Amino acid sequence: MTNENVTYEKFIITVPEVARHYEWRYGQALFNLLAKVRPHLAWKIRGGQLDPFYRDLDGIPLELWTLLQAEWDLEYAG
Repeated sequence: MTNENVTYEKFIITVPEVARHYEWRYGQALFNLLAKVRPHLAWKIRGGQLDPFYRDLDGIPLELWTLLQAEWDLEYAG
């Protein structure tokens, strides 16, 4: 999976696969995968209220999904 060809849709499909494979929390997988494919977005949410790292799927804020979808295809600086 390379940065340029990862669509938002592919990302949200891949997160649960990563979580299961590594036996991580959903939020942990989401953040780690985001850091790999869109590090500028991971950095933007890191340590803030939208940071999903310590959350399960049901604890991921709707605002995070909204932000990721809105900014996914903005110029990638990686």
